[in-house]
Amino acid sequence: MNVVEPVLFQCRVNPFSTAIATPGSGIGSIKYGQLEALIHNVACSALKAGLAPGDVAAIYVADSIFHAALFLGLAQIGVVTIPLTTAMRPEQIPITALLTNNRDAFAGDDKVVAIEASWLQGDGSPPDYERIYRCKPDDPCTIVLTSGSTGRQKGVALSHRMLGERAVFNAYAKGPLIAKISRHFCSMQAATLVGIRDMMYTLGRGQTIYFAGPEPTDVLQYLAAYNVESLVVSPHDLRAYLAYFQADLGLSSPFKVVVCQGAKLSQMLAEAARTRLCQNLYTSYGATETSTVACGPSHRLARVPGAVGLICPGVTVEIVDDADKPLPLGQEGHIRIRTPHLAGGYVGDPETTARLFRDGAFYPGDVGRINAERMLIVTGRTKTALSVSGDTIDPEIIEDILCSFPAVEQAAAFDQDDAMGISRIHALIVASGSFDEQALRSHCATRLRDAMVPVTFLKVNEIPRSAQGKIDRRAALEIWRTRQTPT
Repeated sequence: MNVVEPVLFQCRVNPFSTAIATPGSGIGSIKYGQLEALIHNVACSALKAGLAPGDVAAIYVADSIFHAALFLGLAQIGVVTIPLTTAMRPEQIPITALLTNNRDAFAGDDKVVAIEASWLQGDGSPPDYERIYRCKPDDPCTIVLTSGSTGRQKGVALSHRMLGERAVFNAYAKGPLIAKISRHFCSMQAATLVGIRDMMYTLGRGQTIYFAGPEPTDVLQYLAAYNVESLVVSPHDLRAYLAYFQADLGLSSPFKVVVCQGAKLSQMLAEAARTRLCQNLYTSYGATETSTVACGPSHRLARVPGAVGLICPGVTVEIVDDADKPLPLGQEGHIRIRTPHLAGGYVGDPETTARLFRDGAFYPGDVGRINAERMLIVTGRTKTALSVSGDTIDPEIIEDILCSFPAVEQAAAFDQDDAMGISRIHALIVASGSFDEQALRSHCATRLRDAMVPVTFLKVNEIPRSAQGKIDRRAALEIWRTRQTPT
């Protein structure tokens, strides 16, 4: 079955119910009947543009409703999508077209197909889908990009069956309340896997999903008024939204459940969120490659340092030694994961696939143990990496981007928890002369996700290194601590 079919069914059953809302954006909100017309119009526009089943199209648009219409319309005619959250596409994955309404962001890219509002316009009549494309369950639907354990952009291909099953799995993997709620707010972009999965879960049930518009604060006034009862959020975003609620005591929180995922949730932030936003705060552990692996109530997990959740039904997590031999319960080792929704590897990257996907299992690069309650406890990583806002990224990625800026000769990126326990990126810079900090920040912002842009840049005479010439990140952090007031 095509993953879009349940959405189209709800469009026919509930044409006057709100499907997607993005307060403050250009479109604002659409009802299911309007969404059905947009899906058909996009399908027709794509066919007129020469796209065909099996083609691969990257999508880069900021508006969540526009993105949703493109994603669903293209999937309905068998075009495989690559949602982009930054103005960069992975060169190792061949594409047919790059669909964007921001042509300047991809200057010189001959794959760019400029799209405008006209792609959404038409009479809403469906093309002859049966003639154009008959979907098989294991046909590829989308290729979702992930930073992976090395930080380089990698593509994880999800079939129509896999994406649909991951959406269904969401109903019980995130605690007992999610399935009872009809209005959901996802703080992640619609182009992220979490955004796509939550969108498919919500729309497939005739419910309403909210995404943030250009100004995240715009959605706050709608939450209580429209009784938006669930929030899916990263620790980075949770901290930001919590600050608004703490600053305005008159702002009412309607949430019955909050699910925090993507990175470590500090006990301080969890306690503050439970006090001001919602008592039912869950944390979730997983990856693009695996879907949800573990989840649990934060107040219970807080009793066990490093606990990330109770292992979900159908998921197998093993702790193994350096020789891949399973270790007894309670012993610490490398985490190995098998799930019913496990991806087959990385598109166009056989080397990393062979290293991280072995014998039907995925090795996320985390170190940990499992206790008698089947609680997964993560104690560290097998290599140096920065875990920020749901992404595990090689600091060399940030450093390469910093060094591509004029005048910057060397750079060292590292992370430091702020007062709320949120990991923030900072950087030491060796420059040939003075540099415009705001211009450097803008340079990074067009190439990295917001949470990965260094909060501070500290100019130094040299980068601390080991005897082997590798960057000493602990020493870099100490230099920063002595010369920079934490933000």
